[in-house]
Formats: sequence, C-alpha cells, structure tokens
Amino acid sequence: MIISFFKARLKKRKAFLFSPILREEVLQAKTSSGDFVLVYVTSNAAELTEVLKTIRQRFVCYGFEREGRAGNLEFRKPGRSSFLEDLCACRAVIANAGFSLISEALYLGKPYLAWPVKRQFEQVFNAYYVGQMGYGAYWEDLNEERVESFLFNLEEYREELESYPRGDNSELLGKLDELIAGA
Repeated sequence: MIISFFKARLKKRKAFLFSPILREEVLQAKTSSGDFVLVYVTSNAAELTEVLKTIRQRFVCYGFEREGRAGNLEFRKPGRSSFLEDLCACRAVIANAGFSLISEALYLGKPYLAWPVKRQFEQVFNAYYVGQMGYGAYWEDLNEERVESFLFNLEEYREELESYPRGDNSELLGKLDELIAGA
C-alpha cells in the first residue's frame, strides 16, 4: 500500500496507490485565500528572511524560533491549531518539502513553493513532483526573482490544483479492511 500526492504507474500486481492519509481536522477544514503567504521551515533559514523582506507581500512565518513583526514578516510560534488556521487562510505556501505539509497544502488547494532541506532525498523527490505536477514550484535555492515568479504564477498553480485528487482516507482504509479480511 503506497500513499502519494502524485500518480505513479505501479509495476507490481499487489501494489496499491492511494491519496495521502490526512488528519480529520484537515479533511473538515474550510479554506479561503487570504492576503498572506504561509512560510514554514524546519531548519535555520536566515537567508530566506532576507529574500522575503525584499518582496511586496505579507508573509506569516513559522519555524524561525521567534515571534513578532519585522516589516512584511510576521513570525509565529508553532501551534497545531493556529498553524492549520493559517494554512487554511493563506494564499500560498513556501516551505521545506516534507510529505505531510505538502499533502495537506495540496488537499486544501494551496500552491506550494518547495524549498527542500539540503541533502535530504525525500525532500528533493517531493519538491520535484510538486513542480512536475504543476501544483507549484521547486527550487533548491531561493532568491527574490524565484519567489516573485512563484507568486506571479499562483493562478496557474490553482488551476492545476482544481484537478488534484482529494481522497478522504476511506479508499485506503477500505482496502486495508479487505486485505485483513482476506489474510
């Protein structure tokens, strides 16, 4: 049983592909498109804040180990419910390329600029497919031009996200029940 946010051709007869497993809060969430971009990093990203300061856009930032405002940047401490609220209300996401956040953002229809953690194969792989599927962009290094290009193309990414398969976990759970019953 394989979970993925993109379609892949399976080579094994007994392999099954499913949409990512999502927590109930995400499945029930209501979305809007606010005036800010959500930024989330899992490692030091001082260079990213310097880039974002140069862009005429409001950014709500998590993972920077600080709180408060600095120009167009608003830093927030991690909080599960507040983060989900911001994810639901943002116009787009700029973040590292972890599977869970990508899966939740795409399900919620949020264009994604993937900035993978260096030398993390899974992150590079996920980021590559975000770009390949047209759900956003992928860059190993971010600069003002690349972030502005992503923001300029949000409408194009939103159009691609309209056809994103939004599963509710039932298909996977049904298959799991079937396999257990047949064991």
